[in-house]
Amino acid sequence: METKTFTLQMQKNAEYIFERYKGLIYKIARDILDDSLLAEDCLQEVVLKLALLPGKINTDEYEYPDAFVAIVARNQALDMLKKQKRELPTEDVELQKLSNFATICKEDRYFVEENGFTKEINDCLKQMTQKDRDAIILREVYVMPYFEIAQITNEKVNTVEQRFHRAKRKLKEMLLKYERED
Repeated sequence: METKTFTLQMQKNAEYIFERYKGLIYKIARDILDDSLLAEDCLQEVVLKLALLPGKINTDEYEYPDAFVAIVARNQALDMLKKQKRELPTEDVELQKLSNFATICKEDRYFVEENGFTKEINDCLKQMTQKDRDAIILREVYVMPYFEIAQITNEKVNTVEQRFHRAKRKLKEMLLKYERED
């Protein structure tokens, strides 16, 4: 009897999680994995993981459930990406690298990767603090509004907005240094 109730409760929890968070989970997975089928697999895995949690995601146990779900989705997608890269045969690795460089920017000589970051921007982001990097990536890549970033980072909206603008200014200065070095 207890197993049936638990299974029924898990199913209800999974249905709630799927209906409430499917858009968020899918968007994060799709952005990271760059494959709609893998993103759907990731969505299923995340819903299953969250449904199996002892506490329900729709209770007060989690202060910021959206942020928690986003983190679980991101981690699952990154795990799937790592697994996918390990499984690539060596000849496919070169094709994968070549396909990552989608277009050539005509104004300069840098390659632009599919996700829109140039090598120089990636290098600059690696030099920034984690908080600054998160602010830029969540705002520019995931196009999240400030209030969602504030929920994820557990900070005030004004703090997130100021951090984003300062980080963007730092990034611009770093890129100008790159340009002068060439």
